[in-house]
Amino acid sequence: MTATGILNVEHVPTHRKAGAVRVLRDLIHRCTRLRAAVAYWTIDLDVLGPLLAARIGDPGGFLCVDIHHPTSIRKLANIQLAGGNVKLHLYDLAGSTEDQGIKGIPPFLLHSKELLFDMDDGTAALFIGSHNATKRALFGVNVESSLVVTMTQGCSLYQQAETYLEMIAQRCDLLDPDRIAYYEWLQGLDGSDNVLELETSSGLPSPGDLITLLGTERADHRNLKKVDQSIYVSVTPTHTDVETFFTSSIEETGHLGGTSTNFGRRIWAFRDGKKMPVLQPVGDIPDRYYKRASYYVTVKLIERLPESTRAFEPPDRKDKWEVDEQEMQGIEMPPRKYSGKRGDRPPRIRRASQKREVFAVMDLEQRRQIKERKDTKLVRRRVISMGGDEPPEI
Repeated sequence: MTATGILNVEHVPTHRKAGAVRVLRDLIHRCTRLRAAVAYWTIDLDVLGPLLAARIGDPGGFLCVDIHHPTSIRKLANIQLAGGNVKLHLYDLAGSTEDQGIKGIPPFLLHSKELLFDMDDGTAALFIGSHNATKRALFGVNVESSLVVTMTQGCSLYQQAETYLEMIAQRCDLLDPDRIAYYEWLQGLDGSDNVLELETSSGLPSPGDLITLLGTERADHRNLKKVDQSIYVSVTPTHTDVETFFTSSIEETGHLGGTSTNFGRRIWAFRDGKKMPVLQPVGDIPDRYYKRASYYVTVKLIERLPESTRAFEPPDRKDKWEVDEQEMQGIEMPPRKYSGKRGDRPPRIRRASQKREVFAVMDLEQRRQIKERKDTKLVRRRVISMGGDEPPEI
């Protein structure tokens, strides 16, 4: 034992082997309490052993994890339900911290990988380094390394680690297993799918039908460029306002730009500007529409979904985060000029909004109005529920 209270230091490299898993399992088995902060968590409870939940569930124990993808909320909820004390770091970063042109830096803000194990003999072990709680980090796919420092619980290093982890825990929110949908919505996992919406005044199409859509807005074509891509098609009769849903695939797609084209007789629709396209019965597409259109797409209807199927509108993504001005106080970024363009604005730390949101159900007129908004594309993200049940509140 040294004067500092440090008893031993062990290097834990992980490359082409699962040495970190063995070390962590042993520490969890021997300790009485665990306090930890880890950026990413994707593993099941049994990877580190069932005692994990008990060790972070001990009075004063906790596990703090960043909310952002690839963290698995459902894996963490299982640990919470097994008796653990799991907390989520519900902060996000908007704007840029790096020089212009540097892209791909994720928005998570909890980057620590620090675990403090209390033993019943008055000693402790601090596991600190690069390992996230992911299979690629723990089982040797990544090149990782951490240190295990064994010490007395009265030494200064222990007190510093304890203070720092407690500070992180104060910033985090206790995971509520009943709000999994909310946390996944924050991650961008709202269960939504691409839906191509059409209106009809001439009857419903049938599985096996081909529908050709022409449109004037080139931006609408972005989600319709890939042949064989699967997509939902929604068809709503003008006078009944009852949506019918089909699975479909893209058969043909491309640009027109005033070229001389004729697809022959077929079911078709034309999207003029931002208006909801209206299906037309089998017939020739008038030449004036070919001349005005910038793109076309032909979809094949595959299966008509049950009558109970409904589509819900996810809450607006703009409502996810609220800027926390206090969080930026004391942060001194190197000065530089920002262009003000998207992706090159001063950094802002944001806190997850705590507003209760619900998935909305909209009638045809409301969806027409959404379609006509400047920022709305032809293909929209909606949550398809084949049982007709209401999605959970978030």
